[in-house]
Amino acid sequence: MALIGVASAQDASISSILQNLGQPGSSAQSAQSQVPAVQTAPAQSLTPAAAPLPTTPSRLELLYSQRSGQPLKQYGYDIFGSGQTVTATQVGGVQDNYVLGPGDQVSIVNRGHDNSAYVVTVDRDGRLIIPNVDPIMAAGRPFGIVREEIETRIAHAALGSKAYISLATARQISVVVSGEVNVPGVRTLSGLNSPVDALLLSGGVRKTGSLRNIIIEHAGTRRRFDLYAFLNGGSRTGAMALAEGDRVIVPALQDTVAVIGLVKRPGIYELPPGTTSTDAQALMRIAGGIEIAGVTRLTKIGLTPNGRTELMVLGTNGVIRSGEILSVDQRQTGLGGRVTLVGAVELPGARALSDAPKLSSLIHDGSDLSGDAYTLFGLVLHRDPRTKFRTATAFSLKQVFDGTGDQRLADSDIVMVFTTDQVRALAGIAASSQQNDTNTLTSQTTLTSATQGGVSNNTPAGAPPVPVAAAASGAGPVPTPQMLAAAQAAGALPAGAAAAANAAAANAPAAASPPATQPQAPSTSGTNPLLSAAMSQASPAAAAMLSQQIGPDGQPITGGLTTSTAFASGTTSTDPTVIAAQLGITSDALLNIVSGYLVWVQGEVAQPGPYLADKGTALQAMLDAAGGVGPQADLSSVEVTSTDVDPFSGAAETSRNIYNSGSLQTVALKPLDSIRIRRVFSDRDSGSVTVLGQVRFPGVFNINRGERLSQLLLRAGGITNEGYPYGAVFLRVSAAQQELLSYQREASQLESSIGVAATNPNVNPTAIGFLQTLAAELRAQKPLGRITAVLDPIVLVAKPELDILLEPGDQIFIPKRPATVAVSGEVLNAGAFQYRQNLDADDYLSKAGGASQAADTSLTFIIYPDGSAQPLRRSWMSFAGPQAIPPGSTIVVPRDPAPFNTMVFITNISDILSKLAVTAASLAVLGRN
Repeated sequence: MALIGVASAQDASISSILQNLGQPGSSAQSAQSQVPAVQTAPAQSLTPAAAPLPTTPSRLELLYSQRSGQPLKQYGYDIFGSGQTVTATQVGGVQDNYVLGPGDQVSIVNRGHDNSAYVVTVDRDGRLIIPNVDPIMAAGRPFGIVREEIETRIAHAALGSKAYISLATARQISVVVSGEVNVPGVRTLSGLNSPVDALLLSGGVRKTGSLRNIIIEHAGTRRRFDLYAFLNGGSRTGAMALAEGDRVIVPALQDTVAVIGLVKRPGIYELPPGTTSTDAQALMRIAGGIEIAGVTRLTKIGLTPNGRTELMVLGTNGVIRSGEILSVDQRQTGLGGRVTLVGAVELPGARALSDAPKLSSLIHDGSDLSGDAYTLFGLVLHRDPRTKFRTATAFSLKQVFDGTGDQRLADSDIVMVFTTDQVRALAGIAASSQQNDTNTLTSQTTLTSATQGGVSNNTPAGAPPVPVAAAASGAGPVPTPQMLAAAQAAGALPAGAAAAANAAAANAPAAASPPATQPQAPSTSGTNPLLSAAMSQASPAAAAMLSQQIGPDGQPITGGLTTSTAFASGTTSTDPTVIAAQLGITSDALLNIVSGYLVWVQGEVAQPGPYLADKGTALQAMLDAAGGVGPQADLSSVEVTSTDVDPFSGAAETSRNIYNSGSLQTVALKPLDSIRIRRVFSDRDSGSVTVLGQVRFPGVFNINRGERLSQLLLRAGGITNEGYPYGAVFLRVSAAQQELLSYQREASQLESSIGVAATNPNVNPTAIGFLQTLAAELRAQKPLGRITAVLDPIVLVAKPELDILLEPGDQIFIPKRPATVAVSGEVLNAGAFQYRQNLDADDYLSKAGGASQAADTSLTFIIYPDGSAQPLRRSWMSFAGPQAIPPGSTIVVPRDPAPFNTMVFITNISDILSKLAVTAASLAVLGRN
């Protein structure tokens, strides 16, 4: 039997071209799947005639794009609209229907008694001259028939021999390509090339030419073939063989229609020859079919009798006429029969409503929740199917689990389970808004306006930062990058809109800037020449339509899909904008909703503050949510303050109730309740005192309420024999605070006086600088908080009124009995001198060399060991005895301030002179007496 290939060389050439083009949906893949590989043989590459590649849309494309509001291309011209190099095998297996002609060479190999091989050529007379065989007429006959005749004749001529026959070399032919091709003319091909090869070698078909009415003229007859059928894997007439002298004619493009929406290949399609309309189903089939299964709505941009365009509803088998556009859209974009579970759950996502008609069937128990879930408050967002308005309903998972608070769910409900951190953050912001007596939007704006670097200075503890750009736009909080990315992923925003919105939010300081969530119109200066040309030539209305229908990547946004806000399921962000995005509402609406479910827990709990709770929440559950009560909580008197609001009368009534530990499980709370847990009253004070020095057991001692100094000294073992209670140092925290306030007050008064004096041009600047330094030292002075107290146990027993009460933080130091008296200040030899009982202050001053010239002895004072001070009494008019100077005392002789009071001297020189005259006169009067 002869060696025969089952695939034609023509088909192999066309399939290779389409495969190299890589066009999805073309018939190249179909051809390859149906035809096995051809026999390997020499090949010839044919280069197309030079022709400019189309870079701009055709006029027809511009007209359809303007009419539809989105860019459209003519189908098929991306493959056949430009020239391509054609590679055709010259030898190998061919189909039996290949028609032989002069110049074809046939290879004959005999095996058996006659082992010969030779190649014979079809001569000018159309005959094959084979040795030992009569001539065979081959020209114009199919190769399969000629092959059978050769096999039969060789079998008769050479008994016992078998012939293997194949085509050795295909003949060269010349065909004429004319009509709407880029480069018409004569093309030299092989007998294995097809009309498709001739078109590709002629630079491709122009967009003004037909792809469905290609004409082949052969020997006075005309054949037609449709390239659409070839591209869509149907009829293979495009692979028909050519003969010498054939003409390939591409007539002008006739009637066309277009299709947009949910089809696999939106575009402009040519109608079959001789027709001016088609039905919707046929047009959708030729466009690749529906992109995604579902209920579709068919409309068309039709033509009225007066030539105007009008949007018309179309039936399933509606007719689309020449120049009209079919639109395939989804009739219903929402997913019906579902509820969506988001938030602090183990498996967030959509659930079938039939499996979860109630909350108890959606969330069975605590195992369905994450570890940080908050079970006293959640939200169900329900959308009314008629009005499309969203309403929020609160629920308590604890009540759901207990069987006392179940709720029925409806289609498209969103069930939100919050985390504890989210509840504390939302409650903190809502509570702060109520305390400021403003609504949520005003509170959010105030927080935003005070923000530095993106974080509000007024944000309460535990609350998340508020975005900054909201105040500038006046449109409330700006969506976060997570929200924009989720919206883009769901199709609610076009590609690239999230990045543009984030950049706009970061660079929008002016109040007039558009909100960051507004998708920006794409630029028409990109890499899409079709869009650029359509926009430049379209009317203003059509240009606006184009700008709204085309994404930033220059591709059409098809299908008319409407997508709700994407749910960032599973997120634990405490940002109100992120939480609100999960529910499909604004952050303002979310805060307004939760503000109606606030409950305050204060006092002796682990985490006091505002919380959220549904109506009917048990008091004990609320305390557990706050971390439980503290070890010193007084559960015999739990105070609950409630406010009952009557919306019909516009009145509110506040009541306060006291409960004990036995009723905590049964007390049902209401929103806006306030719970206060008192601390148990204890005689033990919250602190300790320190006793050091000359006591038997120095150290730190805890004290009880009302404990006195004598009791503490007794606990410390009493004062030793070396102790000097009269010189004890007693420091108190509250006294130190008062001392610090006095320093600050005196410094402020001094600075005020400096400011007044500085306005006088006669004041010495040196004096002002000295006073400023003194004021600064006063402010920097660290207080001691020393108080005068009697620590002698014998005196305290005799005079109980001197036995002071102790306070936490008190420090007591009892020194050893001193043996000296100190003299300091303006004396010639300051120092400490041995104490003697019979010496007075003048005696000790004499031991220090007496006062210096700068001293003011009239202001001399004594500081006693207990910290008290008294001026030295020297007047001859004093009838008291000499002042006792106990050991450990300090005698201070201050400096005379008069020489340094230059400010007073300069500003009041005349007043000083008058006073000196009055003083002199007074002394003269005293002298005469």
